[in-house]
Amino acid sequence: MLDVALEVLESDGLEHLSLGEVARRLGIKTPSLYKHVEGKADLELGLVEQGFRRFTAEVESALGAVPDTADRRTRVAAYAAAYRGFALGHPQLYRLMNDRPIDRSRLAPGVETRAALALYRLLPDVDLGRSTWAWAHGLAMLEIAGRFPDGADIDAAWAVLVDVVTGA
Repeated sequence: MLDVALEVLESDGLEHLSLGEVARRLGIKTPSLYKHVEGKADLELGLVEQGFRRFTAEVESALGAVPDTADRRTRVAAYAAAYRGFALGHPQLYRLMNDRPIDRSRLAPGVETRAALALYRLLPDVDLGRSTWAWAHGLAMLEIAGRFPDGADIDAAWAVLVDVVTGA
């Protein structure tokens, strides 16, 4: 059900995600979904959790490919590339995960924390980590929205983030 919901989300957009469309694509009646979710908010929460798990896996994979001997800038650059790649690869899921408040009391325990852990290992100062996340989020959202001017060097903007954060 969540895989189909993710397909609907990414193909039709957050504004068009509905239990009815998920049920239609599954070939079942909408009321059948209520055996698995309480409503749309519950479905969205499941997608957010799935998003955090996928994000964590992608970041850990990217960082795992960096040699242990790599310097901090290289590791932060790998994280930034994975962050950007996830956001651009799953723009609607990324929006769902980051554009509205989350009822953390209803999230699977630790799922959001695990998603943030790699960043805080790279940047143990909490304020620096949060500021870096906010900066990366802003870049990602502007890129998703197509808000950079034509010809803008977006790669350079991400490189500036990495350089500033690492003091390079």
